[in-house]
Amino acid sequence: MDATSSPLPVAPRTSFATVLAFLGLLAMAAGWYLPWIARPDVDGVGFSRGDLNRLDEEAKKEGVPENVTAVVRRMLGSEAVSGRDLSVLGDFWLERDETQLEPKEFRGWTVGLAVLRVAPWALLAVAALLLVGRLRKPSSPVGTLVLTLAILVGGFAALIWLGSSQAAKKAVAADPTILGVGMYALVFGDAAAFLGGLFAVRTSTWWKVYPLTIVAVFGTIVGLMMYVDPK
Repeated sequence: MDATSSPLPVAPRTSFATVLAFLGLLAMAAGWYLPWIARPDVDGVGFSRGDLNRLDEEAKKEGVPENVTAVVRRMLGSEAVSGRDLSVLGDFWLERDETQLEPKEFRGWTVGLAVLRVAPWALLAVAALLLVGRLRKPSSPVGTLVLTLAILVGGFAALIWLGSSQAAKKAVAADPTILGVGMYALVFGDAAAFLGGLFAVRTSTWWKVYPLTIVAVFGTIVGLMMYVDPK
């Protein structure tokens, strides 16, 4: 080879930050299906035992779907429940009590339950994009997706905590093992995805990714608010 010729370009290496974001996305996706409440018998943390007993009685009389009664009986037996289990109960109660809810409240629950169903697949899809890119620094659109999902899932988890009763917050503060591994996977996975996505952005494109992320997050929030409470 001619000594004056230019050297061959060095292939991009796997990015540690991208690997961290990838693992965070996987942890969050898995977290939806792992136990959220390890001990639903603790007062204020799970569903009211009275509500569960009534639902169990209704199941014997009105033919409540088997997947709903299975979750109810597990909770009555103080078994752990996952995010998927909670969405099964939520879907049933929303359909049953639709006429008793205010339109705004009904739309708010609809959005929350849709998030429970769709979020794991969205997280896995973005993780797959990182894997297709061989865990190198992502392109601007993919980097924006990672950060946007991390922020939105973090916000969703914060809403769950803020919307919890004072009894639930005191119980968890006194004994964190009340929460299941799925909830911790969501929290720590979200932190990993956010930090990984933040530092995985290419130096030459950060000025596009960060503003796009802000626009995407606020656009999503505003769109959901307009749907839940149109004025």
